[in-house]
Amino acid sequence: MVRCLRYGAIAVSIALLIPSALVIANGTFYWEDDFLDWSKIDRALSYNIELRDSKVIMKNTYKAWYYPWPKMREIHINNAGPPKEAYVLPLEVHREPEMQADYSDLRFVYVYDDKVYDLEYWVGDCDDCKADVWIRIVPELPSGESVVYMFYGDPNAPSNSNFDIVFKWDDRTDPDVMISYKNYMEGAWDPDVAFGGGRFLVAWEERLGPEDRPYYMERASYSDIRGRTYNSDGKDPQPPPETDTDIEIMVDKSRHGEDPSIASDGSKFFVVWEENPADMARRFEIDIKGAIVTPDGKVTPLSEPICDAPDIQEDACVAY
Repeated sequence: MVRCLRYGAIAVSIALLIPSALVIANGTFYWEDDFLDWSKIDRALSYNIELRDSKVIMKNTYKAWYYPWPKMREIHINNAGPPKEAYVLPLEVHREPEMQADYSDLRFVYVYDDKVYDLEYWVGDCDDCKADVWIRIVPELPSGESVVYMFYGDPNAPSNSNFDIVFKWDDRTDPDVMISYKNYMEGAWDPDVAFGGGRFLVAWEERLGPEDRPYYMERASYSDIRGRTYNSDGKDPQPPPETDTDIEIMVDKSRHGEDPSIASDGSKFFVVWEENPADMARRFEIDIKGAIVTPDGKVTPLSEPICDAPDIQEDACVAY
């Protein structure tokens, strides 16, 4: 007796050896096997099967193979170093005829500690021949050899390519340091930095985007001047980012500040900036304001504007 099955593009056949003595006159017979070995299976007529734990299973199939895509390739990875958490792996995927032209049908699956993970990926530069693809391997890439399964071949599959999920801040900027922690709808522009009293002070303008609007309409929205200090190694940020606070050099919802400039006398900082009412009709009433900031983050605004002459005063710069 031969039993044939098909899973995707994989065909399976199992041929059973039936002793003639078991055949009964009406064609009914009883046959039993515990599948401990191949003694009751015809190897010549059986293919793509293996015996495992007293079961006949499809050969070379794993729990990661659950996509109904007709094509799959194994990607073997050899990590000669220590385990790497949430590792981003670059791949060069050569296009095959079954792949969509823009590689939208790619899917990546990984098994770690007997658990299946769908991997996030991003398709970068691509053409008719190949694509640069980055996959984020979670929860970690272990030492030694591991396998990622790449599925493809579904002509109707939508793209799951996502740059922002694959590349986190550290991936994009390492070894850079993030300084401005802000709302995702805001921007930070025109920073300046000075060193004094054993600390760096970095200051910037922070407000809703975009950076430049027609007719300088960005000046009609409020904009803060904020800051943070670091030690001489660029570490120990104060206030710490996890507190979700900054040094508030100029924070006023009715005012618009821009273009901070910083100087230090060695013990304290002098910060100056442009400032105008956050109002469409008065957006060009621009003055120059200032404040003293200590290395520990204490802010003392100047009691009077540095310059409040009529019309536009801008692009302030300070030196010691």
